[in-house]
Amino acid sequence: LKFHSTPTFIVSEQLIATELPFDSKSSTSVSDNRFPVGLPNNASAIVIVGPPGSNKAEIAKRIASRYDGFMHLSMGNLLRNEVHANADDQLWQRIGQKISAGEPVPMKICRELLYSKIYDEDNGCKGYVIEGYPRANNQAVDFENQVDQITLVILIDCTEEFCIQTIARRNKDKITAREDDNEEAINSRLEMFKQNTLPMLKYFDDKGKLKVVCIT
Repeated sequence: LKFHSTPTFIVSEQLIATELPFDSKSSTSVSDNRFPVGLPNNASAIVIVGPPGSNKAEIAKRIASRYDGFMHLSMGNLLRNEVHANADDQLWQRIGQKISAGEPVPMKICRELLYSKIYDEDNGCKGYVIEGYPRANNQAVDFENQVDQITLVILIDCTEEFCIQTIARRNKDKITAREDDNEEAINSRLEMFKQNTLPMLKYFDDKGKLKVVCIT
């Protein structure tokens, strides 16, 4: 992987320079936080960020496999697994509909799923490679305050054409095809990435934790 100091294609200077306001209503306050601050076993966290179709899951898996005791956590997989496991539950039916439409899932649900996986299981992990979360500025602030040990945030930088081609190939395979790989959902997910996730990166860049990997 080749690191670059600035993104070249999808990430424009305007988007990187624009920071979303912190939405206190959608964040989780310390008073209703049931998870201890800091990662178990003094572990570290690497965050992989990229638009839909950037192969961030595969990259996250490869990185996790290089380090002994590291676990790959995919927010998307955690959500989809819960939807399938709770097919008769009305809440998860609505969450499944949001995912299929390419709409954002409420932060509290994402937070509970991800942190439960980290804190409620005695997994003995030395580190975590997390992709699919955080996706917005308020999530980034909460996430860093919670885990307290973000080592690196990697942005997968690529063209929209690359993303669309990747999703098209994935959609042809019955095993890898996903419900949110339809044209309307893809456009919605790309727009959310531009409007919410790219501005979030300034938060990590200001802390010197952001690295950019360009892929073609």
